Amino acid sequence: MKVRNTTRHCFNRLYNVIKKTCKLFLVSTVAIIIFAVLVQILYIDNKGRILNEFSNNLFQYPLPSDTVIIEARAFDGKNFLGGNGGYWCVGTTMKLSTKLTREEVLNYYKYTKFPFPKNNDLSIEPEIYFEGEYVKKEYYKSYAYKDGFYYVSKKGRQSNMVHNYFDENGVIKNTDKIRETNHQELIYIIQILSDYDYFLNID
Repeated sequence: MKVRNTTRHCFNRLYNVIKKTCKLFLVSTVAIIIFAVLVQILYIDNKGRILNEFSNNLFQYPLPSDTVIIEARAFDGKNFLGGNGGYWCVGTTMKLSTKLTREEVLNYYKYTKFPFPKNNDLSIEPEIYFEGEYVKKEYYKSYAYKDGFYYVSKKGRQSNMVHNYFDENGVIKNTDKIRETNHQELIYIIQILSDYDYFLNID
């Protein structure tokens, strides 16, 4: 009888240990799932916030005189500017129509700088593309939340920073060619691109 009672006691203790272990495992699993969901929500929301802040730097930048917006778009995606997989890329473009000359447009943005994502370091130089001098460069839409393209120069498929229009003395290059089109209404694109380290960065 004593042996049976001892055996039953052992089984009861084992059962209680297993029961407590299962409860602890269940609670831990639920906590992990909740934490993962919260991290994902904050992570996605943070990327959207950074994109909005980055794009507003350009959207809210004063337009030159006699200039109207034709189109404005903000976009982001994983690693479409190159580099490794730990960077999330952001971009903003505006297509504008202006009565200004090319010289006036270029001189307006000559010293313009925009801040990097997530900090106030004014080091991003805008890119300027006049109509007929750019092409769309597509990137994998599966990596992006929005439109899967940005603009590059038709010549060389490279970015066309504002400083590329000026020589070492700060004078606009090819002024004779530019003056030939000064009587026309200009369509041009201004664009800013950058990226940031996004892995588990949910501040």
